[in-house]
Amino acid sequence: MTRVPFLYHFVLGKLSVVRPPGVDGTLWLRLINVVLSMMTVFLAYRLAQRLVEDWPTRILFLVMVTNTLMFTFIGAAVSYDNLTNLLAVAGLAALFGFLRSGRPRELLALLVWLLLGSLTKVSFLPLAMFLGMILLLDRRGRILTDIRGLVVEIRSGKPSTVALAIVGLVVLAANLWLYGGNLVRYGKPVPACQQVLDLEACMENRIFARNWIVAQYRDGETTLDEAIRATTKIDHAGDRDHAIRLLRNEVAYKESNPELLPVLDYMDLIWGRGMKPAIFGIQAHVSMLKPPSALLPYNLILLAAFLLWVRGCTWGGAGRSWVYLGGLSLAYFVFLAGMYLYSGYLVSHAPFLGVQGRYIFPVLVPACLVTARFLLGPFREAIRVALLVVVSAVFIYGDLPYFLRHAGDAWFGAAGSVSAEPQAQGLERPERLTSVPAVGGPWCSPDRSSVGCSTARGRPPHVPWPPGSKRG
Repeated sequence: MTRVPFLYHFVLGKLSVVRPPGVDGTLWLRLINVVLSMMTVFLAYRLAQRLVEDWPTRILFLVMVTNTLMFTFIGAAVSYDNLTNLLAVAGLAALFGFLRSGRPRELLALLVWLLLGSLTKVSFLPLAMFLGMILLLDRRGRILTDIRGLVVEIRSGKPSTVALAIVGLVVLAANLWLYGGNLVRYGKPVPACQQVLDLEACMENRIFARNWIVAQYRDGETTLDEAIRATTKIDHAGDRDHAIRLLRNEVAYKESNPELLPVLDYMDLIWGRGMKPAIFGIQAHVSMLKPPSALLPYNLILLAAFLLWVRGCTWGGAGRSWVYLGGLSLAYFVFLAGMYLYSGYLVSHAPFLGVQGRYIFPVLVPACLVTARFLLGPFREAIRVALLVVVSAVFIYGDLPYFLRHAGDAWFGAAGSVSAEPQAQGLERPERLTSVPAVGGPWCSPDRSSVGCSTARGRPPHVPWPPGSKRG
């Protein structure tokens, strides 16, 4: 009805029918997501077995994936990210299986996984595009031969191959119905909500309501007072608070008209202060975003691995796989941050709006594989084992032990009013990077109380509160 990817909700709806008697509905959905996450880890380890021979690298890779705090947290949540991550790893495994073996069945599996992922989440589409580019680059000059081999394999009549081909045709038809139908009817593969539903129905979605109210004020369609009154239509207190903070930010922007960030500065900002705290921490309606001091060990690990990857990458032989894996991780981040999120920032003037660490998880597995491989690769076994112990300790402590040490009452009781899109805690940002006036500037309208202004002097609307303080 809403003309958006639907596979996750379709699957969970069907599985809800077989919920065991006496089992809470939410718990049942969480258990299904736990299974999806466990399957993701299993496929990720199988991929590592294909690409890596030495045991320290395999173990470090597994430790890194399973002890990334937001990945652990979301793995037990009801979220379509879990199915998206599973299909991303399945597609990656099929791709590298085909590149190594050349078996047509692996190519068919790759196509099925990519089509299923495209029915799960829109952000899977760029990943599918990048995996397709890797396939075409590696098999250039042989792709027609591969297609003919695939046709021969299907015609061979093997039951498993025929069944996979039928699944492929069904999901291809579903993709054509969804995205092709959207193009014909609405002129774009993913239409805006108001193109499909009326405004009243769209306003029932909290994110749409927040963005629409702020956009109406930004475009001069409503006054500030009217926009503030409109936020009462948003049910969740945290989302109402966030809408008001975005309105404050827009007031400040209109009054000062500051310079917006260039794309590279923006990408650096949201990676360092938006994504990393939320990847190695937790970002949700109640958040535990890691401060710079807690991120320092991760920064050193990632920097060392990146430099060793640049130094050690080779195009020939098996080294090509590592070029693909590292390039895939970087390309996905550049597309996500430099194109999708940056285009939103140019409109909203709020650099952290929509920034979530979990959005990078479709390439978490290749990123962790590259990190583990090149962090340990250049050294003799004794040093590699020592590095394995140290880096594993960083990730293991940064997961459940870190959570238990810092979790307050909000994690085990009523959450209260918290932001729907909280930002990294305790981080001061330079004036130029915040797109708001200098300290002491007019963060709010003349009537401070009408926009729920902060009592903290000189703090821009989207500069986060210090650790331990209440938001909103």
